[in-house]
Amino acid sequence: MFHRIGHRIGHRIGAQIGIVALTVATLGAGASSASSLITQKSVSLATARLMIRGCEDYAQEHALAPLAMAVYDRAGNPILFVIQDNAMQAVSAFAMAKARTAAITGLATGALGDLDYENHERPMGIANMPGLTVAQGGLPISTENGEHIGGIGVSGASSTEDEACSRAAIDAVKSLLK
Repeated sequence: MFHRIGHRIGHRIGAQIGIVALTVATLGAGASSASSLITQKSVSLATARLMIRGCEDYAQEHALAPLAMAVYDRAGNPILFVIQDNAMQAVSAFAMAKARTAAITGLATGALGDLDYENHERPMGIANMPGLTVAQGGLPISTENGEHIGGIGVSGASSTEDEACSRAAIDAVKSLLK
């Protein structure tokens, strides 16, 4: 209705939660085999679209300013990015940084900020890492049993509302996160 779908990197296959198989080569003496497979869950494009819809519904119900929303996989790769009409251009970079940070750390960006600045004399420096942010509005995405599968980031409203919108997006797909 009031958004346009931005770019998407990579081709995602799967119904609701995609399974990603990664080949890991084992090296060194005593290895029982030359290679093995690791199976990990990830957010599918279909699920990412439903999450964005959940965020947009929340934004409309609460009359939020136009937003940018991003969903990333657990490795920090973008799955879906959406910017609503009339959103300020600057919010795009924030939404992507929030999603990527939550995806690769498995922590809410606001909580990460609290950790980063817990010791004011010696912050951890997370905010100085390229592509990461401690701005509130990014949340990790996990299955119901706690397996980390990605992150979502929202920007354009207040930081509290950005995070609430991210929460609404996750809640919209909670039944799919098995």
